[in-house]
Amino acid sequence: MWNKMIELRHSTLQNVLIGLFLGRQKNFYPNKPYSGLQLSWCWWKYLIKADGVVVNLGSHPWVEQPNCTGMYVLTLSSNDTNQKGVLTIYIHDESFLGIPVVQQFMVINQNVYDSKYGNKLLEITKAEKF
Repeated sequence: MWNKMIELRHSTLQNVLIGLFLGRQKNFYPNKPYSGLQLSWCWWKYLIKADGVVVNLGSHPWVEQPNCTGMYVLTLSSNDTNQKGVLTIYIHDESFLGIPVVQQFMVINQNVYDSKYGNKLLEITKAEKF
C-alpha cells in the first residue's frame, strides 16, 4: 500500500496520526489491531530528523485515536520539527507487536505550508545580488 508523505510545518507543534499497530498473534492467526498501547511499552520509539539526529519519543504525549483501533495520535514539539526535510518515526517492540510501524513526513518551510494549507499567499522576497 502506498501512502502519500504528509507535510508538516517547520518548527511548530504538530499532532500526527501513527499506525496501524498490529498485535502479535500465536500460531497462524492474522494480526489484529492493538488497542490500549502505551508508547512507554515499546522498546524502539524513535524520531529521525533529516540531519540524522535521533530523538527518543518516550516522553511525548500519545493517545489512542477514538473509534480507530490500532491508530494513535502522537504530539511532536517544535524542537522535533525544527529540521527541514524528511522526518521518520519508527516504533516497534518484537515481544507484543506484529510488525514495526515506520512513517515518514516532510517538514517544509512555514511560508510554503501556510500558502498551501492556509489562506495566505506565498510570500516571496527579492534575492540579494552577490
